[in-house]
Amino acid sequence: KIGVTGEALKLPLCTDLVEIEHDTVRQSISLKRTEDSYSVEFVKLKLLIKGNGYEAVLIRASSFMMGCSKVDSDCSDSEKPRHKVTLTRSFYMMKSEVTQGLYERVMGKNPSNFSSCGSDCPVEKVSWNDAVTMANKLSKEEGLEQCYRISGSSVSWSNKDCNGWRLPTEAEWEKAAR
Repeated sequence: KIGVTGEALKLPLCTDLVEIEHDTVRQSISLKRTEDSYSVEFVKLKLLIKGNGYEAVLIRASSFMMGCSKVDSDCSDSEKPRHKVTLTRSFYMMKSEVTQGLYERVMGKNPSNFSSCGSDCPVEKVSWNDAVTMANKLSKEEGLEQCYRISGSSVSWSNKDCNGWRLPTEAEWEKAAR
């Protein structure tokens, strides 16, 4: 924590990243040292994004214990042993499953068996390829980078720094769920 005096931040020389949180915005200031000076980069991260048909929350980069602990009763062998995982990048995750309404708005169809449930119910009957296609289309619609390269049934995620929508990794999903 760094104290603010007036409009100036006083930083120790060993600091390379400062994060300031105010209301729904988190401001990151990266200090990059060159031979004889520092360059400064500002990045604003909203803690909550409200889009057309969804809300997404910021999941901060951090370390956590992933997998089942000894007190968890219903674990598969693939969830053991419990181990420390460090997420090096913050990311946004929608607060709920993709709804039938959002999926239909973006994709132009609703494949759900339970369509009578309503537009706020989760979409189902969607394959992994359908999900990454939807993520790319939503990204394009919002002017973001498309994270996946899709060629027929072949999908690749080559740009890990992509700012568009994508599916979470297993570790990201578990961190968000915890």
